[in-house]
Amino acid sequence: MRRAKVVAVNDAERRILEQISRETKSRAGLVTRSHIILGAAAGLSITAQAKALNMERNSVQKWRERWQAGHASRAAAHEAGTLRTAIEQILEAV
Repeated sequence: MRRAKVVAVNDAERRILEQISRETKSRAGLVTRSHIILGAAAGLSITAQAKALNMERNSVQKWRERWQAGHASRAAAHEAGTLRTAIEQILEAV
């Protein structure tokens, strides 16, 4: 069985993702996607996340891959002080 790639989340990103996941005014999609990234960072498998979130495996995998692909933009945003905006843009990508 193949193992999913480890998803890297630094402390600042984790704080923002946790904040989004707890907000009642955040769109449901943002909350779900933040749960995907937090679960991936915790080492959960794609299958386990899909079952827990009642989603298709490919949807979970897609958002994990998008997070990984956005690493450079998150790093630049962190330096510029706009990390939350960069994270929300990744989570809102269609």
